[in-house]
Amino acid sequence: MTFIKLFSLSALLLYNVASAFTVEYDSTYQIRTNKYNGKYLLKVVAISTEIDNRLSFYLLKRSDVVKRFDTLQTIIQSSINGEDVSFDEPVIIEDVNFDGNSDLRYVYNAGNQGENIDYSIWLFDSQAERLIYNEDFTEMVGCNTGINTISKTITSWSLDGCLGNCHSTSVFKVVNNKPVLIEEESQVMLDVENQKEPTFIYTHKKLKNKEMVLISKFVGTVDYIDSQLKKLAP
Repeated sequence: MTFIKLFSLSALLLYNVASAFTVEYDSTYQIRTNKYNGKYLLKVVAISTEIDNRLSFYLLKRSDVVKRFDTLQTIIQSSINGEDVSFDEPVIIEDVNFDGNSDLRYVYNAGNQGENIDYSIWLFDSQAERLIYNEDFTEMVGCNTGINTISKTITSWSLDGCLGNCHSTSVFKVVNNKPVLIEEESQVMLDVENQKEPTFIYTHKKLKNKEMVLISKFVGTVDYIDSQLKKLAP
């Protein structure tokens, strides 16, 4: 039996779950770094029980002496909103901060009927050989995260109700290992009494000279705002 199989079986014993459990997800990923490829692996096991759901991460490092992987770090996260979140793809391994190292983000919540997927983001520190939770990335870019490796930007968007007519999109650059807002669009409903149709306000801002500058603003119905945005489209 291979080491990975042995590790998988032994990992399940660590949960010490009294009630019945089901393994929903069991996979191993390669952690690529700017110095080494194939040296680090991330073993991920997702378990659902009658009490909660649990994601366990095992950061492994290949031994230079013998053909085996040693465990560097163990992370166990529980109570992952099992009623809302699917384990179809709970984990994404990619370079979030564009430093050449694979990072970890995993689903921990799904709001607005599953439209807003929230990720917990952990950055890989190649010197410490650890995955380190990053609050700035999680809070600022963790919702419906999109990574653009060409422009080296991160997009985060959310639907905020109003039957899908209230929404926001933010674009970030990474500066000194922190996300910096460079562009944002938002549309919210105005609280206007006795209005025949719901009235919304749309704003578009961009970062210029270290300040967010208003590019465009429209107030009116959804149809009116959409018509104005079409005029701006190239």
